[in-house]
Amino acid sequence: MEKTILRSETDSENYQENKDLIFIKLNSESIIEIDLDPALSVIKKEHLQYINDQIYNLGGGKKMPVYISISGYITLDHSAKKYRLSSEYAQYRLANAFLIDTFSKALLYNFYLESNTQLVPVNPFSLKHTAFNWLKTFM
Repeated sequence: MEKTILRSETDSENYQENKDLIFIKLNSESIIEIDLDPALSVIKKEHLQYINDQIYNLGGGKKMPVYISISGYITLDHSAKKYRLSSEYAQYRLANAFLIDTFSKALLYNFYLESNTQLVPVNPFSLKHTAFNWLKTFM
């Protein structure tokens, strides 16, 4: 008998594979560091929810400063763009600092500026230590 794969099962499998491309840790300075692997090219709402769950777990439910390093070109799908503007997205974030070291990353940051609702302060940086210094002002 042939197994019918439902779309939601396929989406779930793809999400699980992509979730393995998101690396999150709490560093010694109490800053959440997120590294997105270059193989992750499209961020979905489910990715942002997973990241939020990890921020909640690592920060013990407190709002945390978040540093985001992107190693390749990524985009946000429609569901992620909408979710990013929600209070649920902002509930565990004090601020977001992005490492911007290429033109494509600058384009992503410009998207954040265009649709920023001020729920979470966002700032680009070309150096990790300056991003950390800025994030520490929110602690």
